[in-house]
Amino acid sequence: MNSINYKLKNIDRSFLFKLTGRTFLFFLLFSVFLATLYISGTYQDFLNSTQSFILALCSLSCLGLFIFSAAGIIQSAVFFFVTKRKSYWIFFAIYFTACIFSSAVFVAARIISIAAKGV
Repeated sequence: MNSINYKLKNIDRSFLFKLTGRTFLFFLLFSVFLATLYISGTYQDFLNSTQSFILALCSLSCLGLFIFSAAGIIQSAVFFFVTKRKSYWIFFAIYFTACIFSSAVFVAARIISIAAKGV
């Protein structure tokens, strides 16, 4: 029984947790890049079709970011309860913050996209 507890305490981050973290980082950086590109394109007079394409890509990347943030939240909570390491709460807070960020950017991108089409 003692060896089972020792193995549970020494579980390192799994491949799935690392994959989720890297995909989360990709979507986070891509969303920030697209939001920055949209803002700079507004001042540099990009074409309307280019701006709407950037907004559509931004919405999709924010959706992916939300999905992987939610997966990271679930994995962080499970790993915390299994291993009792407090470092997983840091991951939980980061994923939760990114979930809120992606929701806000997604809603803003969709509102701008709908308003640009002229309701």
